[in-house]
Amino acid sequence: NITDFWNRNVLNEIITVKKGVESYTLSLGTFPIGWYRIRLKDLQSDSELGDYLAFSVVVSYSKRGNISDSSIAADSDIAWNGNISKLKNYKKDYHDMAKLCGIKWLRTRTAGKYSSQSNMDYGYMMKERGLNQLALTAVSTMGDQSATQDLFTYGYDLWKQHAQWYGDTLGALEVVNEADLSSNASLGSAERYAAYYKAAAIGISDAENKIYQTMTPTASSGGIWNDLLYRNDVLKYTDIQNYHAHEGVALRTKQIKEKQIAYSDSKMPIWLTEAGYTQITKE
Repeated sequence: NITDFWNRNVLNEIITVKKGVESYTLSLGTFPIGWYRIRLKDLQSDSELGDYLAFSVVVSYSKRGNISDSSIAADSDIAWNGNISKLKNYKKDYHDMAKLCGIKWLRTRTAGKYSSQSNMDYGYMMKERGLNQLALTAVSTMGDQSATQDLFTYGYDLWKQHAQWYGDTLGALEVVNEADLSSNASLGSAERYAAYYKAAAIGISDAENKIYQTMTPTASSGGIWNDLLYRNDVLKYTDIQNYHAHEGVALRTKQIKEKQIAYSDSKMPIWLTEAGYTQITKE
């Protein structure tokens, strides 16, 4: 049984396979562009054979127009989870899939000088396929600082090293994930993060790797913490305004746009870097 993304039946067919056969090739014919599920069922036991399989039909890459301005990206943490030698084929397939889907940016987890060679290999694997990497940090970069180090020097040095470490495998660098969450209380006040971010942004710029720098993607778009963050002129130090919306995407997008108008003289790109796809409306 084959169904499309909306669970509409596309094909139902009974296949006879001899007992003991370990593999069998299905000839499915031609399908329109789209995403499909394949479910296999044993008619004798009336039970499904494992979970569904999925495949997509896409336009040949050579026949596409210019997709350099595609607005669709994907969030992936497979650089951070697992040894690349064990997941190499999976990661290769993932990147090939991203390219076929027209995705130009992948958001990943990195740790600057704390990273392993597998992170670097992952970055080069992306670059070979023409994919850009937006990297967020996955270490507590403010909470572990020495009491003898001032915030500016610490932030500048760490993020300059981070940018230099990854070199031309990075397209953009995100300075701390969701700094406004209470779970990130070690990061301190909005004013403290703003000072830290400005130092980090200057460090990234001084690394001279032409990496976009972006402020923390906030988990919420309103409230005192966010207002204080923007009042401290972080938009003057960022190339991209970044936010998350796991719920209320329309309201949060409106609030983010209003903050840019209120606190910036320039119109910079706004990136929504975390949101469930069911949150994204046609508008």
